[in-house]
Amino acid sequence: MSDLFGRVGMMFAGIRIVEDSNCGVMRSKQVRFPRSKKSRMRRKWAKKPSNWQNWLEPRAYDIGGTIVAHPLLVAEIRRRFQ
Repeated sequence: MSDLFGRVGMMFAGIRIVEDSNCGVMRSKQVRFPRSKKSRMRRKWAKKPSNWQNWLEPRAYDIGGTIVAHPLLVAEIRRRFQ
């Protein structure tokens, strides 16, 4: 079963689930800080990418009775319910 964009869909308990790798939100958090509390130093450290940690938060959306989800969430659904 394939929809308009070529994504593969599956049925689970009568609900159509479509995998889409774009269903996710990139989050970031500054994990390293300077010892100095001066604002100039903090601004410089905030610009350096190695002081930040980035991760993907997978999401799922219900669009007209079809669930569009990130592949990690679809794999988790399959693992839990099979």
